[in-house]
Amino acid sequence: MSSLKYYFKLVTFQHMLMAGLSTWVTAILSGGDDWSANTKLFASGVMALGIMGASLYHFGAAHYMYARKSEQFANTDQNTVAKLIILGLICISIAIVASLVYLNSACQLIVLIDSLIIILYSRVLSRYWWTKNPLIAFVCTSPILLGWFTGQRLHPYVPHVIFAVFFAFLTREIVKDVQDRIANHGLRLTLPLWLGVAKARTIAGITMVIAVIFLLILYLNIRVMTWPAISLCSLALLPYSLALYSLLFNKQGGHEKKESAYIIKGTACLLVLFLSFVL
Repeated sequence: MSSLKYYFKLVTFQHMLMAGLSTWVTAILSGGDDWSANTKLFASGVMALGIMGASLYHFGAAHYMYARKSEQFANTDQNTVAKLIILGLICISIAIVASLVYLNSACQLIVLIDSLIIILYSRVLSRYWWTKNPLIAFVCTSPILLGWFTGQRLHPYVPHVIFAVFFAFLTREIVKDVQDRIANHGLRLTLPLWLGVAKARTIAGITMVIAVIFLLILYLNIRVMTWPAISLCSLALLPYSLALYSLLFNKQGGHEKKESAYIIKGTACLLVLFLSFVL
């Protein structure tokens, strides 16, 4: 497999779009209604480019892990691996430079921390669950953080969403570790390999409970309870609740793909909810 086209197909463009839009919408909520302000657009572009770079870099640096999951990755030649790493680093570097030129110091720090986590993750930080899971959850929450610090004030809805998304993605990382426990064996110390599947899923259920609680707090704190806002918040709550139900009542696993998808769908609904607040 020498062509890079295959890997560009694997780059999660929907995640890039979600990350960029999350930064943009949160920046509008935190900094006024001028949606086309250069700072907001640059912050969104920096985040989307960083996500693309992270995907390409990770496919290269962690190809040995993907090779254990699927034979199609096992045939990747070293030239392609090197290209993936270089392209990923180029995208990450451009994102860092753009943040240094156009964004404030707090935003620069977020971009730098994200970049360091991504670069160190594949070979170092991913070895143990206590660094792997919370740091990736932070990276997944950072689009909202970047949008917040791009603005001049903190919108009252933003903190609830930050905590809900963080704990939801912390849950998702544990769920993915259950799914990948065979590939991770001997290379990573993850919760399911350390405690077993049932206990790992119980912990994931607890972190998902926390995510749902913060989402309920957001629901109760919405000032103008319009039907669109109620509907969108309920749509976000539904997939989060389905993931929670599955985790609590299926201790032996087997539904990890579905649970991970529920979390992504719930987070996407939160993005649409934020978007409805600024339109």
